[in-house]
Amino acid sequence: MHTHTLFLSKHPFVSCFSDTIPVGLKSCALLEVVDFSRNNFSGELPMDVFLNLSSLKTLNLGINNFVGELPDSLSEMMNLETFDMSSNRISGRIPVVRRVFVFKLHW
Repeated sequence: MHTHTLFLSKHPFVSCFSDTIPVGLKSCALLEVVDFSRNNFSGELPMDVFLNLSSLKTLNLGINNFVGELPDSLSEMMNLETFDMSSNRISGRIPVVRRVFVFKLHW
């Protein structure tokens, strides 16, 4: 079995286009691992981009500049096991995510 991975940590290609997650990611339903850490993304977390990724097990968005609350839609990600939002400016309550084994908010 193959793991479908998108590893773009600290990647100059990503940060030269925008300061947020590319919306084209929505069409990559087979991804299991997404790492967009260290890209200086900013603003609120665009969870709608990730909701179509039904196979997603690991989501690393650490060391960016996301702000605000984690959206309730995070709880809809049924296969998510690892979620890293460390070193961002997240505030407010944390939605219930049933399968997550590793959940990082602070470094």
